[in-house]
Amino acid sequence: MSWMRKLAPLAIRRDRSHDPEFHKVKTQLSNVATALEACVHGLEALQRDYDRLYSGVRKFANDFYSLYPSNDEVRRLGESTVNSADALLQDVQTRMNAPENGTIHIIDRQIKAYLQEIRNLQKEFKNVANQRADFEAERDRYDRYERRGMDEDKRAILREQMNAKKTLYEATLRGLTHRLGSTYNKHAQVFQAAWTAYVLRLDEGKSLLDKHLRSHRSYAKRLEKDVLRMQLGTLENFSLEN
Repeated sequence: MSWMRKLAPLAIRRDRSHDPEFHKVKTQLSNVATALEACVHGLEALQRDYDRLYSGVRKFANDFYSLYPSNDEVRRLGESTVNSADALLQDVQTRMNAPENGTIHIIDRQIKAYLQEIRNLQKEFKNVANQRADFEAERDRYDRYERRGMDEDKRAILREQMNAKKTLYEATLRGLTHRLGSTYNKHAQVFQAAWTAYVLRLDEGKSLLDKHLRSHRSYAKRLEKDVLRMQLGTLENFSLEN
């Protein structure tokens, strides 16, 4: 009898592992959320980098124009660059004020909605854990009374209570596992959307710069050879220590 009493608790403990499918999809979805959040941060970082670049273009143009000492062709070049930089920032602002129709912003909202869907599912983990704890407590109670040799009527009542807790827990677990799996199965589409948004945002920034600075770039390319032929001091004697 004492041998049986030693084995019974061990059997109970071995039975306390969560459903493997639940653990599998729970981990998979957690990894998806982590990776997707990194993608969102990357998208936001790219936009911040472009915003700094746009502002930097405006600052350089303004400094060049306002600080250049002579009233000549070079100053007029600076003035033209200021005008282009202002037009660039105005274009950027216009797009920011009407984001609803932009493909990138629509995708961004969809990605964040998917992440929120994952977070909402993760909030249900506590309820599943509580229901499992209730079931296990009722099962342990039943096992204790069974080992004490309690009469069958009392054990039947406890067994009914235990089975009710078990049924509730297993139904909740099955439902949540199914919804976790359904959400996980969307991940390929969502990651594809994140990739699309990143490339489009990259191209949008490049297109804005090209649209407003194309003429300046062409002029700079024409000046390139002349600039390289200039003798600006004794360059051969220049070192990083200077």
